[in-house]
Amino acid sequence: MIHYSSFAASAFFPAAKLAATFRPDLVIMVAPTLLAAPLALLTAKLSGAVSWLHVQDFEVEAGFATGELNSGGAIAKAATLYERGILRSFDQVSSISPEMCAKLLEKGCKAERIYELRNWTNIADMPAGATSRYRDDFNILAKHVLLYSGALGSKQGVETILDAAELLADRSDIQFLICGAGPSKAMLEARAAKMDNVQVHDLQPKERLAELLSTATVHLLPQRKDAADLVLPSKLANMLASGRPVVAGAEPGTGLAREVEGAGLICEPDNGAAMAAAIMKLIDNDALRAEYGIAARKRSAERWLQSSILAAFEERVGQRVIANGR
Repeated sequence: MIHYSSFAASAFFPAAKLAATFRPDLVIMVAPTLLAAPLALLTAKLSGAVSWLHVQDFEVEAGFATGELNSGGAIAKAATLYERGILRSFDQVSSISPEMCAKLLEKGCKAERIYELRNWTNIADMPAGATSRYRDDFNILAKHVLLYSGALGSKQGVETILDAAELLADRSDIQFLICGAGPSKAMLEARAAKMDNVQVHDLQPKERLAELLSTATVHLLPQRKDAADLVLPSKLANMLASGRPVVAGAEPGTGLAREVEGAGLICEPDNGAAMAAAIMKLIDNDALRAEYGIAARKRSAERWLQSSILAAFEERVGQRVIANGR
């Protein structure tokens, strides 16, 4: 909360100056963090611009789901009311999946103001079968690599990967690889230090992302059960673009499950045994793994292509700005 508040405070004067001198047609606010949303609304009002809120995570509900915020009491009620009020105040509100857009509707946003703006991937930056030096860099000798790369926090539930790794400790042909940063990293490193089949490394350079993702035999995408449809991990787009199947922690019918089905396997969230079983189903079936890998690459092009998403976004922006009289 201090981090988010300090960001909002430090952005106040630069935003006010730009509102007066630059006179934008559109002011876009990306949440998290909603604490800066009043500043975005003020900037838009001062400049006569369209206000647009893009929701990457429903941070209030995600905070409740992960236990980072107490869901009872006056503070929780105030946070919920604040969120609903902010969401209704913007001229345009977008989110990254159909399920999250539906949640915007539930929270009182008008349907005509809601727009699906997905995260994207540039497939040209993610060539299928890219050569990887990471096996040598990390001294990986196992035939198969199970990879997770991304944030290491409470809503990711990355500890489920270690639970699965413990159950598969007797498989010398499997190496679990975790690359990332976040508050859970120290805990993961402490557990992994006692396990021969798990390596934990820092988040790798962006320019080597395709190389890192191509190291994987299978991508792992855990997610806390209570966070379903409150977030849709943006890392999924690049996972699919790499042409590797995904094992994701997701209940049937959720947004994450819908994106993964046919390009990988879903398993019960927060369940290491379920993840281990899904991993083995793919590792021990070369044909199924290849089929899902091809489907993953195709799905990335169909649903997550940067050029298509941005072209549609540009058209929507133009419509809103013209409607605003600019």
